Amino acid sequence: MYKVLGVMSGSSLDGLDLCISSFSQENGLWSSEILKTASVGFPQNLVAKLSKARNLSGLELTILENEFSGFVADSINTHFNNNDYELIGFHGHTVFHNPNEGYTLQIGNGALLSAMCDKPVVYDFRRTDVALGGQGAPLVPVGDALLFNQYAGCLNLGGIANLSVIPKEGDILKLAGFDVCACNQVLNFYAQQLGFQYDDSGKLARLGTIDANLLAYFNNIPWLALPYPKSLGNEYVYEYYIEKAPKVHPADGLATATDHIAEQIAKAISTYELKGEVLVTGGGAFNTFLIEEIGKKLNQLNSAASILVAFPELINFKEAHLFAFLGLLRCLEIENTWASVTGASRNAISGALVGLNPYK
Repeated sequence: MYKVLGVMSGSSLDGLDLCISSFSQENGLWSSEILKTASVGFPQNLVAKLSKARNLSGLELTILENEFSGFVADSINTHFNNNDYELIGFHGHTVFHNPNEGYTLQIGNGALLSAMCDKPVVYDFRRTDVALGGQGAPLVPVGDALLFNQYAGCLNLGGIANLSVIPKEGDILKLAGFDVCACNQVLNFYAQQLGFQYDDSGKLARLGTIDANLLAYFNNIPWLALPYPKSLGNEYVYEYYIEKAPKVHPADGLATATDHIAEQIAKAISTYELKGEVLVTGGGAFNTFLIEEIGKKLNQLNSAASILVAFPELINFKEAHLFAFLGLLRCLEIENTWASVTGASRNAISGALVGLNPYK
């Protein structure tokens, strides 16, 4: 049995997720269990810096990377004992992501984190795949296929919504996975204009009215028409979903964005003709209004898929759990990025390792 700590901070900047998980393999099949978890809110000054990271100079970004990594290390050492885990899988914080131009950047000083926690660290998961011509994202579908293959698919409602389509027959390496559209980043933007960090259960969106002009704009954002595989960068979300979007009352923006997100997700599920339960995690899984709207859109499309919201611990920590697993696969020298998902020239063992491999 392997015990690995996963570290995840999403694009919505709603905090740091830490998850210690156990993994075991028998007869080629993986099983896993979440053992210990912690969620740590970012200090407001760190939120402010991370939200503007794409505009920093190289020196400023390097300093911020160390500040962010020190915060991660302090959080780990505060909440867990050193003997609770053997390895850290560290996603880092995405600043730039434009794989079509050949670059992606998740800041996170793996060497500093390793030194402060006295544990080996796997980090920088995406750049190998991008170097091989892939999207470098999403990466969690590999974990979905190996750990959650009892479902027809897995839907993550984070800052960006992404979907894993798990094959039920044939080669599991034909797994599909892709970003669908912006999600909590946009919803949080409108909620914050109303004085809230986020729209609790979608209550504010329920009070708004769908704005036809804004909905048409959202549904015609150029990225949506691109073929799969594809991934969506934070900077693109900011430019097209927020900066260039027609201005409306925030409550109407919430209602309209919710309708757009639900429609895009239902279309993606229907396009791949998923049959059975789709497991939903990520912060948006707590948005009951959004979940209801996705269900309505699926019914309108006569989809054979149904939405299953995961239990709260899995909703909150599934991504951290899966990056722990991807870090483990890296150390076991098992391919953890698959070309069928990202469009790379081949599968790869991705992630940089700092420290001694605990499993060699």
